[in-house]
Amino acid sequence: NEKHVRYLNIRKLLQIKGGCLSVIKRLKGKEKRYANDFAHKLSRAIVSFARQFDGCLIADEDLTDIRGNHYSPVFNRRLHQWAFNMTKQFVEYKGRELGLRTLSVYPQGTSKTCSHCGEPKLTRRSGVHFQCKRCKNRLDAYFNAAVNISNRALRYILKAGGVSESRP
Repeated sequence: NEKHVRYLNIRKLLQIKGGCLSVIKRLKGKEKRYANDFAHKLSRAIVSFARQFDGCLIADEDLTDIRGNHYSPVFNRRLHQWAFNMTKQFVEYKGRELGLRTLSVYPQGTSKTCSHCGEPKLTRRSGVHFQCKRCKNRLDAYFNAAVNISNRALRYILKAGGVSESRP
């Protein structure tokens, strides 16, 4: 997000110049409030959308260990600024208030597996485009991952014997 990058650059500049600690703390507080506000708005939009469908289940990826992976320094910084757990908690409590259920699924392979034929290896993803080499299915990569997450959640529910309140 541009605001996170802007605050990061301002903090860096102040630290290099030996800036006032109170200004750095104030900026950090502003950034934290912005992230909190954004997470509330995003979770409200997700729950409002899900509420339109009778017996809807909100499924997401379990990203608990994502910060343990080591990527490039720039990507790590952006990843650590992402308040995904806060957003997830907000979706859970707002959904619970409205009688919606949430479920987290194992994330590995959701963006690399074809949602049409299930082929996990013979796929090509470049940016926002996904194409399966096996069945030639072409999709938006995010839509493909969302379908895979939905399918995993459905398999989990069926394997567990179902969740009566969340079935359509």
